[in-house]
This record gives sequence, structure tokens and C-alpha cells, in this order.
Amino acid sequence: MASTSSASPTTGDQALLALIRSSLPQVDSTSRDADAGHGSPDAVQAQYDAARDAQDALRSISLVSAGCRGLLATFARYLLAQVMQAEGFDRPSQSDLLEGVRLGAQARSQLAKQDRPCSRGRPARVTPIAPAELAQPASDEAFTGALQVPVPRGVTRGVLVVDGHAVTTVPLRAPAASIAGHVPVGRHDIEVRLYAGTRFVKHLASHDVWLLPASARRLTSPRARSRGLDANLAVLGNTFDGNAAIWVENLADGSYGAWNEDAKFPAASTVKLGVLIAALARFGPRPERSIVAYDLEQLTGWSSNLAANRMLVKLGGSEAGGAAVAQRTLAQLGATSSTYPGDYRVGTVAGARRATRGAPDPPPFVSSRVTTARDLATILRALTRAAFGAPDALRTTGLTVHEARIGLGWLLSSQPRADNLGLFRPWIGTTPMAQKNGWLNEARHTAAVVFAPSGPRLVVLLTYRSGGLTRPEAAALGRKILKVAGVVR
Repeated sequence: MASTSSASPTTGDQALLALIRSSLPQVDSTSRDADAGHGSPDAVQAQYDAARDAQDALRSISLVSAGCRGLLATFARYLLAQVMQAEGFDRPSQSDLLEGVRLGAQARSQLAKQDRPCSRGRPARVTPIAPAELAQPASDEAFTGALQVPVPRGVTRGVLVVDGHAVTTVPLRAPAASIAGHVPVGRHDIEVRLYAGTRFVKHLASHDVWLLPASARRLTSPRARSRGLDANLAVLGNTFDGNAAIWVENLADGSYGAWNEDAKFPAASTVKLGVLIAALARFGPRPERSIVAYDLEQLTGWSSNLAANRMLVKLGGSEAGGAAVAQRTLAQLGATSSTYPGDYRVGTVAGARRATRGAPDPPPFVSSRVTTARDLATILRALTRAAFGAPDALRTTGLTVHEARIGLGWLLSSQPRADNLGLFRPWIGTTPMAQKNGWLNEARHTAAVVFAPSGPRLVVLLTYRSGGLTRPEAAALGRKILKVAGVVR
């Protein structure tokens, strides 16, 4: 649908009504088939896809008359409720699902009562124009260093505001200025209010920015394997009640060690990193403003299968086409032992596998979707180094610095909830950590970059136990590995 950002409100009203006529029957149908979470997984995926497609189309309608604004808001609530139901099934979260059902029934009843056509009254803008941001960092980025502020002519000072609180006043001079310090490590909303003398001129704001310690810039490629670290990790791996694979790397000096790093484990959700990086490149240069931003935030935030499957279609035109894109991206990144066979429906393969070099203790081959500790370390290292401008990493990932910073920022925002708490978060407090978790009944994995004050550490732990493995059991091994890595005492 063509954008109506510069069209009349009547054109926007017509676009809204056409969208409701074309998409509402499909959304209603998929909602009935999903049956409030009682339908099949395929039906729930269709419910999510139909609602998200309609949400994307709704983004293009930026101006309607006042009389149609209520209809647009109600339709938006109905679509949101459908997404909530599907996500409640996928997480799983019964409370989210039931709240989506309640809101959906309420919004659908209101839709049936609202007038069509609805055109009347003055125009009402419904989609905000992209806000003016700081030059660096942009919203959603991972960043360290001084804030970069474009300064209009005549501006003499700026007030730095962090999370709604004024922090300091600094002198400014056109055309640009840097503001160093004043913002603590962590996730923040940052605003600079610009003044010419006492007269307010404008404000610049970047939201959900991850400010990392200055040591985050100390990044290098792996240089020296530590036999001592290898030995310590081997003890931990061999004494674990199950199969484990470990990679520990000091990104500041390039030293690293590993155990069982080439053994192929059921990947669970960890190889969604391939989808993330493919999508950052495909939907750049501002992926955080693209139509797939919501899906990518859910994929990284809580490892949504719904979002990952939808992204396959967006990337390749079909699930099979998107899986091929994800597989090529994994290979491009150097994750040569990892596989992305298709959407997230469980499949098993019988048979045994011979151990290879660097894989003395492989688990049974129970899934065609596999990965290794080495592969996951390779992916996260490339993304992290690209976010800080390393030329080789930018070439490998195919990303710009901004795109990589957005991806790293989304991984830093991983939600510490239920199984997505992962194997390291319980032990590191509020230390920033970009992580991707994956889990099955028998497997628990975390691949992470921990931005410790002494410098970033890349830590990967894959675990497997036939018959079942709980997250706390695997996380106990995670704590021991973090100690060996020098992240915790």
C-alpha cells in the first residue's frame, strides 16, 4: 500500500477502510483457527502472520480525519490482541494469552459497532514523524564513548537529560559538539535540550541506548590459546552430568580456551543469530525503523519462534527460501558446522555420530538443527567487533556499524524471564551482557558477550542430558565457567 504521509485525510480514511475490508476477514479466520491457543502450532503461526502483516500495512497510514481516528485505534488494538494471543502460546504464558483473548473480544465488538465511512472533522496525524536523534548514539544502539550532538547556529548551551532527569549543562558551539561522561553504564533514554542563551531551540533524543563501559572497545581477534584455561574447562566439562561444550575468550587480549568446542549439539534457538544478521543487512540502513523491527526485537528479546518463522518468509519469500538465506549467512559468518533446516518445528534424526577433533564428548544426534560452541563464538565475535567498526568484521557480517550496533543492542535487551534467563545472567547482576539463549527439554545453551569493567568476555556454554535437563542445573555449570573466565569471583 502506498504511503499517505503527504496525502489528504480523506485519502488516509479510504486507505484505512480498504485495509480493514481486505485484512479483517483473514485475521478473523486465523483467530478462529488458533482458537485461543487450542489450535495447532501452524494455526497460531498463521494468526501471528496475519496480524503482523496488517500491522505493517497500518504503518503506512499516517493521516486520517478525526472521525476515523477511533476506528484506526480500535483496529490497531484488535491486531495487537491477536499478536498477544499467539505470543502467549509461543512463550508460553497463559496470562499473556488470556489477556490477548480478552482484549481481542473487546476490540472486535467495538469494530462491529463503529461507523463506516467515518470521514469527518479535521485531519489527525496518527504516526509520529521519526524524531530528531543525537548524531551518536542513535536509538536502540549499543555504544561507548562521547555523545555526538549536531548543534544549530546560534545555540550556546545544552542540558543533558538521562531517563527524564537533568544531569548537567554544557556549553555548545555549532556545528557539532561532544559530551563525555555523565551517563552511567546501562540502558537509558538520552536527551539534549538546546538553548540559545535562555531561549529554548529544540531537543534531540535517542531512546533505549545501551551505554557500555569504555573497556568495551578493547577488541581483538583470537590470538593465543591458553593450555591452562583449556585444562580448567576440561575438568568442568568432564565432571558435568551430561554433555557440555565450552568456549571462553578474552576479547580484549585475544586469549581463549575451549572444551568439546566442535561437538555438534541440538541448536535450539541459538542459530536464530543467522536470521538476525541476515535481516539487519536486508532491512537496513535503519533496521530499527523497518517493518520487521518488532519481529527482530521479539526474536532477540525472548527468542520468539513466531517471529523467526515470519522472518524466513520476509527474507526468502517462503520458509524454505528464508532458511536457505539463513544457512548462507551462517556460512558467511564462519559458522560452518551450524545448520538452519527450516522453520521452528521439531524434527528428530536417529543415528550416531563419530567424534571429530575438538569434539571428544558429542551428545546423541537428535536434531537436524545443530551448532557448536566454536560457531556461536565466531558469530558473536564478528557482530561485536563490527559494532565497534572493525573492517574485517564489517566485511564478514555485511553490516554497517549502525546495523551491527542495533543488533548488539537488541541482544543486550534479552529479557531475563523464565528459560530465557539463560545460564549466566543469575551470576553477573546488572553487568551488560549481549546473549542468545536456546533450550529444549534436554538441552540448555547460552552464547554471550559479557561487558565486564576489565574488558569484554565471550562465553559460550552448550549443555545436553538425555532424559531432561533443567535450566538451574545447567546454570550451575555456567557459574563455574564464569569464575574460570574471570567474570565473577
